[in-house]
Amino acid sequence: MTDNAAAFWFFGANNLEVVVKIVDGRALNGSFWIFGGNLTDIEYDLTVTDRVTGRSWTRHKDGGTLESFADTTPF
Repeated sequence: MTDNAAAFWFFGANNLEVVVKIVDGRALNGSFWIFGGNLTDIEYDLTVTDRVTGRSWTRHKDGGTLESFADTTPF
């Protein structure tokens, strides 16, 4: 992975469940953007924290769904 992307697993390291990418969109709207794709239908909470400001962004995903997510205004 890179400094602005991560992949997460819950039950085994070779079974990725969630992929997250953070993009610096400040030139367009003054915010960092968070994009992600789910490869699982389990329920989870994801929290991303800006290490400079300490502000956090949290997303809850209900079980039984397979959806991607995008937020262009979290920080």
